[in-house]
Amino acid sequence: MEYQSADYGAILYERFGAVRFGSAEKLYPEFDMSKLLRSLNCTESSNIFGRKPEERLAAFAAWKESTLHARRIGGLDSNNTADENEENGRVQSNS
Repeated sequence: MEYQSADYGAILYERFGAVRFGSAEKLYPEFDMSKLLRSLNCTESSNIFGRKPEERLAAFAAWKESTLHARRIGGLDSNNTADENEENGRVQSNS
């Protein structure tokens, strides 16, 4: 995302569980928005949100954290169970 479109792209991360594109002939792989958001890291202030350049990285970090939290609460996180258990101090055993 560039800073001009970051607010528009943010909607996808905030409100969609997954995105799948296709046509009558072909279905493309699904984009898991939770996985994409967790892996999204910005180190260049020119690539994120249209705030003052010196505030952009902090604004992005706060947005990402609050969006991940909102996704977990809203049931949009593909890793929801593991994250909830981790937050509540519970560890699931596979044995």
